[in-house]
Order: sequence, then C-alpha cells, then structure tokens
Amino acid sequence: MARLPLEGIRVCDLTWIIAGPTATRFLADFGAEVIRVEHEQAVDAIRVGRPIVGDHPTLNNSGFFNYFNRNKKSILLNVRHPDGIAILKRLIAASDVVI
Repeated sequence: MARLPLEGIRVCDLTWIIAGPTATRFLADFGAEVIRVEHEQAVDAIRVGRPIVGDHPTLNNSGFFNYFNRNKKSILLNVRHPDGIAILKRLIAASDVVI
C-alpha cells in the first residue's frame, strides 16, 4: 500500500467547533498523526450536536463531531493544572505543527 503524503508528521490540534477541526481532518486524512487536545472542563460544543446515535447526546455519539474528527487521536487535559500544562508542553515540543 502506498504511503500517504503526510505520514510521519505530528500535529497538535487545539482547535474547536468547525473550521479548525475541518483543517486538521484534512491533515489526518492525508496521513498526519493528529492529536486533538480538549480541556476537560470545556469540551468541544459539537460533541453534543445532532445527529446522534441513540436517544440522548453523550460526549461520543455525535455524528457531526465524529465526522469532523475522523482519523485523529485525542486527549482530554486540565491545562489549568500543572500536570496538564506540562503534558501539553511536551506534546507541543514533540509536534511538527501546532494548530
């Protein structure tokens, strides 16, 4: 199987709602390792957007959110805590791109 053009590139994704996740989705679709970072007290609002699977929105059943964030890894951090900001700084240092 042919390599994708962005394989080997790591992206730290600090975006939310639609525009940023769309941009980083394209990077992930072309092979970049995109690591989406969310703050544990303020997750992306589209996580509870419709359409959903099931009767009630949860943090993981929004088709809208999953469409915009396919092919990505993710981490939930409390960046107000010293340990959370330390992890974020390490991730940024190990990334080729921060968006």
